[in-house]
Formats: sequence, C-alpha cells, structure tokens
Amino acid sequence: MSNNPRLESQQLVTSLRLTLSILLFFLHMFPDAKPLYVDPERTLDNPSPEEYASFTSSLLFSWFDSLILAGWKKSIQQEDLYDLSHSNSCRGIIHEEKK
Repeated sequence: MSNNPRLESQQLVTSLRLTLSILLFFLHMFPDAKPLYVDPERTLDNPSPEEYASFTSSLLFSWFDSLILAGWKKSIQQEDLYDLSHSNSCRGIIHEEKK
C-alpha cells in the first residue's frame, strides 16, 4: 500500500462496495417467502411460479422450466397452464388504471 491516505481510503471504499455488491447478488438468488395470508379473491388453483421467483430465476426465466418440461413430455393442455397473476389479469390492470 502507498503512503497516501486518500488513495488507501478510496481502495477501502471500493473493496467494500465490491464485497457488498457480490453479497447482494447472491442474496437476490433466493426467492421471496410466500405470504402467510392470501386474499381469497386472489386464490388460484395453479399459481404461476413467477410470483415467487428469485431475481436470477426471473432474469433467466428458469421459473418457466417446469412448463417447458411438461410440454416436452406430452402435449400441453389447458389445465397444465398457470393461472394469470393478479397484476396480469383484467381486474388487476383496470384497478391500476383507475389509480
């Protein structure tokens, strides 16, 4: 290390930022917990795994793999498809438009 205290502090801050960025990247790999309470109006028979997918799963669309594998094994039927999330349904979109 050099004798310049300003350079040393910049290196320390850069190292901390890099360490925290890597830590946050790994923490984003874990999915959010499912909520304990679910609104009865929003209860779905076959909820989309996208709702609770982690950041990296959403980024790489790996939440969609189960449907792809089902389509590989057999023809996909209507009951194999996921239900629409509330934000993608007509009720959710109209609610957003009224705000």
